[in-house]
Amino acid sequence: MTRDARFWRNVTIVGLVHVVVLLGLLWWSRTPSKTPKNIVWMEGGAGASAPAGATP
Repeated sequence: MTRDARFWRNVTIVGLVHVVVLLGLLWWSRTPSKTPKNIVWMEGGAGASAPAGATP
């Protein structure tokens, strides 16, 4: 196999890998994201006992 043929084979392989990655990113970005129905904020209670006006 000549050097020129190996070069173009490698260019083709790298190009196909790029196309597959781009198509995968497009497919992944088009899938609808699931929005949560309910968000629960977990608070450790560290600031719950302090009065609201006590900030320095």
